[in-house]
Amino acid sequence: MRPYDHPGRWGGDEFVVVLSPCDEDTLCQIAARIRETIERDSIRTGTPVTVSVGGYLCQPGDNVDTILRQADQALYRVKQQGRNKVLITDASGQEINPA
Repeated sequence: MRPYDHPGRWGGDEFVVVLSPCDEDTLCQIAARIRETIERDSIRTGTPVTVSVGGYLCQPGDNVDTILRQADQALYRVKQQGRNKVLITDASGQEINPA
């Protein structure tokens, strides 16, 4: 993550990261890097850990509820696809492939 990004715990096993400002390429790159880093670093400790990342590329006029709902929907979709993956969506619900 970048020094001005904001991570936080959202629930028991869910976290949220606010990336701002962020374009499509940056969002995909950071999401993929977070997933890869968690997997790689957990292997070093001997306890494999993976993470599913659901993200949403917000649009002008989105509010916090919309942004979180869209990101949560992306997270559920990626978990249904097999976990340990990244899925980013845009305002239309289309998948944006990570870099």
